[in-house]
Amino acid sequence: MSFSRVVFVLLTLLLALLLATSFALNVVHSRHYLSRQLAVHAQDSATAMGLSLTPALQRGDRVAIDSLVKAVGDGGYFRRIRVLDTQGGVLAERVSNLDVADVPSWFVRWLPLETPTRSALVMDGWRETGRVEISSHPGYAYQQLWSDARDLLIWFSVVGGIALAILLLLARSALKPLAAMERQALAIGDGHFSLRVPLPWARELRQVSEAMNKMTRKVDEMLQGKVRAIEKLEAASHRDALTGLYNRDFLDQQITIWLRESNACAHAALLLIRLPGLADINTQWGYIEGDALLKQIAALLRAQERQLQSTVAARTGGAEFMLLVSEITHEDALQIANTLLSQIRACTTPLGACVGSAHIGIGFLDPNISASSQLFAQADMALRVAESHGRFWAFIFPPEDLSPDMIFGASRWRRIIEHALAQRTLLLFEQPVVDARSGLPLHYELEARIRDEEGRLIGAGAFMPMAHRLGLAIAIDRAVVELALTQSFPDAVPRVMNLSLDSVKDMAFTTWLQQRLRVNVLDARRILFELPERAAAEAPECVSRLTSCLDAMEIHFGFDHVGILPEALTQIRHMRPMFLKCDQVLVAGTDATGLKRSLLEMLLNLAQALDSQFIVSGIETEQHAMQIRAMGVGALQGRAVGAPAAVPIA
Repeated sequence: MSFSRVVFVLLTLLLALLLATSFALNVVHSRHYLSRQLAVHAQDSATAMGLSLTPALQRGDRVAIDSLVKAVGDGGYFRRIRVLDTQGGVLAERVSNLDVADVPSWFVRWLPLETPTRSALVMDGWRETGRVEISSHPGYAYQQLWSDARDLLIWFSVVGGIALAILLLLARSALKPLAAMERQALAIGDGHFSLRVPLPWARELRQVSEAMNKMTRKVDEMLQGKVRAIEKLEAASHRDALTGLYNRDFLDQQITIWLRESNACAHAALLLIRLPGLADINTQWGYIEGDALLKQIAALLRAQERQLQSTVAARTGGAEFMLLVSEITHEDALQIANTLLSQIRACTTPLGACVGSAHIGIGFLDPNISASSQLFAQADMALRVAESHGRFWAFIFPPEDLSPDMIFGASRWRRIIEHALAQRTLLLFEQPVVDARSGLPLHYELEARIRDEEGRLIGAGAFMPMAHRLGLAIAIDRAVVELALTQSFPDAVPRVMNLSLDSVKDMAFTTWLQQRLRVNVLDARRILFELPERAAAEAPECVSRLTSCLDAMEIHFGFDHVGILPEALTQIRHMRPMFLKCDQVLVAGTDATGLKRSLLEMLLNLAQALDSQFIVSGIETEQHAMQIRAMGVGALQGRAVGAPAAVPIA
């Protein structure tokens, strides 16, 4: 029961007790008063009748005595009248029935009135000749008592109802801030710190409200400070200070991760962009104009990064940029390079400074490349060829000069993916996320794989970027959801499903997913959903809509690749994620004193403040796992703690 209801019930009982006591006292006092009135009435009547009977008793005229008794009794004010002689013999008597008109019988039984008997002597001079006894009839007294009690009850009920209504309004007004405080406390628990409680007029509640508002403000400032610190650390560790693009170290680690992942991003293009005339621009126009051109080119690369999934744009030197694009064909890579050259050629500053020349060399990441240095060397060789052709030129070595194995064109990718969807030949693999201390699985992350025409397995890291470009990512997510919900897993450990950025942004997919999960919500609650951090940065309203639907069905979710886009953390901290999984780049080469370790620790602290589980993925060696455990991380994922395994077909 709520506190306001308790207060109202207590006030109601108190008021009812007061009114009931007052009513009872008034009725009892009225009863005593009427009883005394009946006694006085009987005594006065007996005295008057004794004087009237003196002549008749002197003569012994019984007819006159009976006539007088009958006349007095017919008035109906007396219950009994008796005339006695000196020896106590009854000379005349009149008795009336105890009929009380217009008064309920239960009232008569509940409040019995005494019918007092009073007597008077009949005297002849100084000689007693007889005695008169009269008992008053209580009927009129009952009628008066009933009328008074009824009117008093009605009056008290009206007054009590008005008083209760006023008390209710006052109680609600005084206790209304408690509901706001409750909402504020729940919002704090959910990670929302913007709610402020209006200050109530009650002094005690005002003090509590001020304390709650102060706490909310302090916690919000604390988390905002953590987010700002993460942004600074991420920028210092991975970002170029001038353009805001990633640096060479981040790009190198991303390529290393792609090379390490089995069948993931097996074919990627590295576009090495060089502006040989930047030094002349700085000399002729000044460094401000040169920096302005660099920022314009960085904006062009960021646009490509937003348009293409699994793409990394970086500035690796003074006039050198790189664009790493996953799962792309030679033709598409060359087309992107020529588009960039056209855009770079059109760049100009307000003072008229422009790029005099630009060259792009394209290296291709395929199964024959085992180290990032090989890819950089290939791109540098292609860049030297491009520089020998003209002022704006891009070059990529033909596929026949490289390894043609498993280099698919867009049409072949479409056939492979559409065949897997049509024939429902998607395969599910699962990799455990384990508790860092006990080693027990907390949940399993599901990964979809498909086969090409030769029966070779292709991982999601390879085909999902192509599915995005072909507009098939949402269809794959739907198929994986259907497959997972119909799968009978051998244990009760939850399974985690990854949703693509396309699906998160699509309102129709959110509606379909909500309807599909509601079909069997009990089984659906064994499924967790993993959303990309990029979605929170690019489409926060879509993420909020999706997570609200999942919350309504008590289905948990988390975010992957956390820490790459710090601006997304501002949105994520309001969404109550169950877990945060950092990007593998943040843990690659983590040392005891580096910026990466500081950034990782800040993300861990933020997850703890949000009451979310922090997961570190990409753990490939036991030594690496021990290093991460020493930082206090609670959950690990990687081949060192559990390799992906095929899920048996149900």
